[in-house]
Amino acid sequence: MQGLNGAQVISCDRHDTGYDYKQMRVNLSIRDRILFRTQQKSKAVFRRLGMVGNSLNKVTRKFFALLGMPVDQTLGSALAQIQVIARKKLSRPDA
Repeated sequence: MQGLNGAQVISCDRHDTGYDYKQMRVNLSIRDRILFRTQQKSKAVFRRLGMVGNSLNKVTRKFFALLGMPVDQTLGSALAQIQVIARKKLSRPDA
């Protein structure tokens, strides 16, 4: 944010209530990425079919978890966000 032209960073805060950093993976393998995309697509299908709370949807989520798929903690009550407040720098009039 410091590199943002004409802006002064007033504050920068991390909001991570309920986030478990032990579950975080820095480098995802190709397998992890494929699993994540496949799970995202299956969730979209369940959503379109109105089967979000359906037992098949729950079984599918458990299946992906057993395969070791990365967990999106923000689907629950965990927060994972950064709040930045910036102010436009006032330009000085030429003297």
